[in-house]
Amino acid sequence: MTVRLSHKKGDFIDTEKNQFQIIEQIKSGGMGTVYKILKLSTNNVYAVKECDLLDDPRNKQISRSEAIKIFRREGKHMEALKCPAVPQSFMFTVNQNDLKICLKCGNPVSNNTCDICQLQSNSLYYNPQHIKKRYYLFMDYIEGKDLDEMINIWTYPIETDKAKKILTWMMRIGEAIHLIHENNLIYRDLKPNNIRFCTTDKQVYLIDFGLVRPEQYSKSVYFQKQLTSKLGTDGYAPPEQVEGKPCKQSDIYAITMTTIELLTGLHPGDQEDREKIIKGYYKDFIQFISLDALKILHLSLSIDPLKRPSAKQWLQSIENAFSTVKKTKVLFQPLSAKQTKIISTQIFKKTKFVKPKIKQYKVSFFIAISVFILLALIYLNFSSSKFYFNAIGRSETTIYSDSKQSKVIRKLKGGEQLVVEQLEGMDKYMLKIISIDNEKTKGYILRNQVDVYDRIQ
Repeated sequence: MTVRLSHKKGDFIDTEKNQFQIIEQIKSGGMGTVYKILKLSTNNVYAVKECDLLDDPRNKQISRSEAIKIFRREGKHMEALKCPAVPQSFMFTVNQNDLKICLKCGNPVSNNTCDICQLQSNSLYYNPQHIKKRYYLFMDYIEGKDLDEMINIWTYPIETDKAKKILTWMMRIGEAIHLIHENNLIYRDLKPNNIRFCTTDKQVYLIDFGLVRPEQYSKSVYFQKQLTSKLGTDGYAPPEQVEGKPCKQSDIYAITMTTIELLTGLHPGDQEDREKIIKGYYKDFIQFISLDALKILHLSLSIDPLKRPSAKQWLQSIENAFSTVKKTKVLFQPLSAKQTKIISTQIFKKTKFVKPKIKQYKVSFFIAISVFILLALIYLNFSSSKFYFNAIGRSETTIYSDSKQSKVIRKLKGGEQLVVEQLEGMDKYMLKIISIDNEKTKGYILRNQVDVYDRIQ
């Protein structure tokens, strides 16, 4: 049983002035409950989070005094971060005249009787607890839904336009994470449930700063000794954070897991989906994103935190996820059919032809030119630019004889250096092998079976 203070609809937070009235409860978290409230004097709506944990006589949770310290630290961090993606906030303390709280339901006790439980004080599970102050964190109210609610109503696979919008949202959250890191803090609990979409301004906001800590604090011996529960959320927290050693790169892992979930619908909290993400199968769902962005997403999920990019590098890559790919040196870059037609027309207009003496020469000449142009147009229409990339083979990567996967001709051991060609159209999920370990090799592989890196310039 978690022992908590509670408010019900219609209650006033500041009982002396009666300015702020509870409209409804929004959600309850690890160390506090969030309410939607109304300021009667202005009719403005706010969100307020109360540090509502009480001392549990069974010692199965942290003490109220320790919870208040953590709560005040959360308010301090939120007030300090002047970021568009973080709601503006301020702390608020209400003095209580020796308030008695029922330790069964969290409601006030009057005349030694709990009005909710209808039990006498001697019949309660524990003696009522005396509260002298209640602590609140006032915030801008974000009218809308958390992103985990939106994922449940979206249809996958998503369209490219929605993917662009999602990446724009995550860039905004990434900027908040970058600012947090600049202040030598770690967020430690990034997930869709802590990102709220506002229906008013169509923007997203990072909420719930309860687990934010200075990076030095997370590395301290005192912190390691005080660690009594797993940090973060299953699936979003990387291995080092689960072991109690979070760092800034832990947030990069979490924001990447969150981004992939929003783009693909794969849920990191589900073990099967999480394995698909870690193995790179998510790439099949987001082929419309540039290979450079896919590379950063892949590195961001590295087991080794040192291999993950910084928040700034992550932002730069996501910003260019849909940018036009730079031209590279390829075997042949033909003109388009339209360009060829325009140039041919200009040549005909500017060229002075010698009038042949014999009419049949004139006819033959124009027939030859027409055939040449027709063949050129046919060739250009069926030609396409070729793009080559470096890649690393994974263990048990299968090589096929053709793009239809008709026959398996070889399996890789893992770690081989490959040069591959990107295919288009129906074969866009396949890659054509040009060489393996600098030796020319023919074959085809599935794009999600190798780690694709830089384009060959």
